[in-house]
Amino acid sequence: MVNHNYSVAQAMHLCAYPTALDYWKMMMLEDILASIIFATNQQPEMRHHPLTYNKLHHFLGIILAMALAPKGDQRDLWNAESEGPIPAMNFGRFMARDEFDSILRSLQLSMFGKDDLQLDLWIPFRPAIECFNHSQQAGISPGTYLCIDESMCAWRGMSLKVEDTLCGLPHTTKIIRKPEPVGIELRNLACGETSIILQLEIMDGKDAMQNKEFAEFGSGTSSVLRLTAPWAGTPRAVVGDSAFASVKTAKALLDIRGLGFVGLVKTAHKLFPKGYLEDYPYPRKRAHATLQANIEGHKYIAVGWKDRKRKTFIATSGITTPAQTQALKRKAQPEDNTDSPCVRYFIEVPCPSIVEHYFNTANAIDVHNHLCQGGLELERRWRAQRWWHRAFATFIVICETDAYLVFLHFHPNKAVTVNLKHEKFTRELCMQLLQFDSEHINGPSMHLRPRLKESAPALTLNGKNCQQAYTLRKHERASAIHK
Repeated sequence: MVNHNYSVAQAMHLCAYPTALDYWKMMMLEDILASIIFATNQQPEMRHHPLTYNKLHHFLGIILAMALAPKGDQRDLWNAESEGPIPAMNFGRFMARDEFDSILRSLQLSMFGKDDLQLDLWIPFRPAIECFNHSQQAGISPGTYLCIDESMCAWRGMSLKVEDTLCGLPHTTKIIRKPEPVGIELRNLACGETSIILQLEIMDGKDAMQNKEFAEFGSGTSSVLRLTAPWAGTPRAVVGDSAFASVKTAKALLDIRGLGFVGLVKTAHKLFPKGYLEDYPYPRKRAHATLQANIEGHKYIAVGWKDRKRKTFIATSGITTPAQTQALKRKAQPEDNTDSPCVRYFIEVPCPSIVEHYFNTANAIDVHNHLCQGGLELERRWRAQRWWHRAFATFIVICETDAYLVFLHFHPNKAVTVNLKHEKFTRELCMQLLQFDSEHINGPSMHLRPRLKESAPALTLNGKNCQQAYTLRKHERASAIHK
C-alpha cells in the first residue's frame, strides 16, 4: 500500500522573483554547457573564433527563438528590415549569421573517438542524458505517483543500415500511433503531479537492449525497473499504460524495487483475469468489479471498470473503494447549429480509487510531450544534418519545458504564474539568453562530469498527494565555473 502522507521538507530560500533563466539553469546544467564548449572548440572550424560561455548562451537563445519565429527560411531570422507585416528579427544584433552557422556545423555535445563509437554508437548524445538523470536524481524528490511513458525524437534522415557513417542514426524506432512516428524513442519517468521529467532512457535497439540490466524481464518491464532505481524502497507507485502494464511488471517492481504499480492492461494479460473482467455482467454503466490475490504476502488487485468501453487494471497499491468522482472530458455538437464547433465539457463519474489514480497520473508525460512538440516544434524548425543535433533539439525543449513547469509550481509569486503561458515564458527565456553577459566570457573548459550535491536543500511543493522538491544549484555551479 502507498502512504500518501508526506512530511513537509524545509523550503530553500529563493530570491523574491527568480527569472526564467534561473529555472533554465536548473535543467540545462553547467556541466553540459562546459562539455559542449570544450568539445566544439576541438573542431578545426572553431580554431580562429572559439566558442565562449557567452556565445553559447546566445546560440541557445537563437535556437529557442527559431521555434517562436514565423515559419520560413532560417536565413530570414537575420533580416534587418521588415518584410510586409512581419517585423524583422535582426538576430545579427546578438550573433553574426556566419558565426552561428559555424557553431551549428561544429556543434559537439561531448568528446569521443572511434574507439568510443565501437563501444557505444550513442556516445555523441548519451553523456548529456546521463548527466541529466544524475542531476534529477540528486535534486528532485517526486510525489506519490510516478508516470512512465515514451517520447519520440523525429528523425527521417540517414541510419546506419543505409550508410555506415557517424551521421547515421544507430537505431530507428517506428511507433505508428505517435504524432512523430519515426525516430529516436526515449522512455521517460515523470512526476505524476507536475509532469516534470525525472529520468530518460534511450532505446538502443533490440540487440543492445539485451545487454542491459534486467533484460531477462522483457523490454517494458526492464525499462520500468531501470528508470525507477533512484526511488527504490520509497512509498511510491508507478503508473503505466498498456505498453508497460502486466502482472510481470507489477510483481517485479514490487519484489525488486519495493514500489507499487497501477496500470491499464490490454495485450500483456498473461496470468491476468482479463477475459473474466471483460465478460462480467456489470449491473450498470461505470460499475466495477474487483478480484484480489495474495502472493508471497503481497496483495495484487485486478479491477474491471465499465465506461464507454470495458477497461481492466492491475494494481499492487491503492484501494478499491469508490472515489468521490472522476472528471472525464467530453465533447458534443450543438443541436441548434451543426456548423458550430464542438462544445467541450467535463462530467463527474463514479469510479474506484485505483481508476482515479490512473487517470489523474497516466497523462503526465503526454502533457509534457504536448508542450514540447505541440508548442515549440523546435525539431521542425532546426533542420539538423546529424542525428545527435536532432536529439539535442529534443533535449533542449525537454529542459525548457521542465523549467517552465518548475516555474509554474514553484515561483514565489503565484499571481505571476497564472497569467504567464508557456510561449511567453519561452520568449522571456530567449531574451535573457540573447542578452546574457558573463564576467568570465571564456567560460568553462572541461569534459562532461556530473557534480552532485547529495545534501543540497530542497524546494518543496505541498500539493495534493505530492511533495515535490527541487534544488537550485545555480550559485554553487556558477562559483565553481568562474574560479
